[in-house]
Amino acid sequence: MTYDLVPTHDGDSLTTTLAQLAAALLRSAEPTDATTDRILDAALEDLRRSPHISLGDVAKRAGVGRVTIYRRFGDKEGLVRALVVRECHRLTAEVESAMARGRSVEHRFCLGFVAMLRGTRQRAFIGELIRAQPEGALQLLTIDGQAILRLGIAFIAQQIRAEQNAGHVPPYDPEPVAEILARLAHSYALTPKGGKALADDKQAVELARLYLVPLVMNGPAKTRSQSATERGTH
Repeated sequence: MTYDLVPTHDGDSLTTTLAQLAAALLRSAEPTDATTDRILDAALEDLRRSPHISLGDVAKRAGVGRVTIYRRFGDKEGLVRALVVRECHRLTAEVESAMARGRSVEHRFCLGFVAMLRGTRQRAFIGELIRAQPEGALQLLTIDGQAILRLGIAFIAQQIRAEQNAGHVPPYDPEPVAEILARLAHSYALTPKGGKALADDKQAVELARLYLVPLVMNGPAKTRSQSATERGTH
């Protein structure tokens, strides 16, 4: 499985929009419609009941024929891929909505991190899918997961650029920082438990405040040293 439709880096920044990335990820020439959403909703419910997804059960729950599923998604793997992509896109929307309520850069990124953790916990079917079908699911989310990761990088870089444009964050290339944060989110999605416990939102906010926000606020070490030098010359 390849993601030839997914744009790559151009110069120093991703030149595509999140909407374009999401459309490319879905690999469909047709826009998402009510029938497609109904099928994906049915697949999500099926996965919540059992990690062994059944196209027959999905078709019955969605009120469509199996041929409709094959025509739109190709096979079971294509259906699961489309579902995972849609849930990732919805997760970014939830994070963006949470960040919009923030009163400062620190507050916005803390709220975004909490929303990301909450969203991955609510999508526990991903972990169940990995346990039930480890080879296919792990390939989708890791080896073939570059497109989903690029969506996350583009989203986070967009948020950092917005803060830079507003003068809240110093100028630096946001994509390396965005990639670190996107890979962290990807790791939590795949393995939500283990390591430092983040049992509640308070713990998540504290972790973000201590370790993630400084990275966003300060950028790479070179940027910090340059800023210090500039302050010393004034």
